[in-house]
Amino acid sequence: MIFDLRNNLGGSLKEAVRVSSMFISNGKIVSTKGNGGEEEFVFREGKYFGDFPLFN
Repeated sequence: MIFDLRNNLGGSLKEAVRVSSMFISNGKIVSTKGNGGEEEFVFREGKYFGDFPLFN
């Protein structure tokens, strides 16, 4: 599953992390880089709904 949230001016990053966390069991969800070059990482949070089968 891919949630492409680029150029989504109507959503919030926090909500995107919460939705993504439902499908990602652990680790980093997203990183952002500020104007000064500092990188910030956001890790999964909230409920995890389990693994889903993937089809080719």
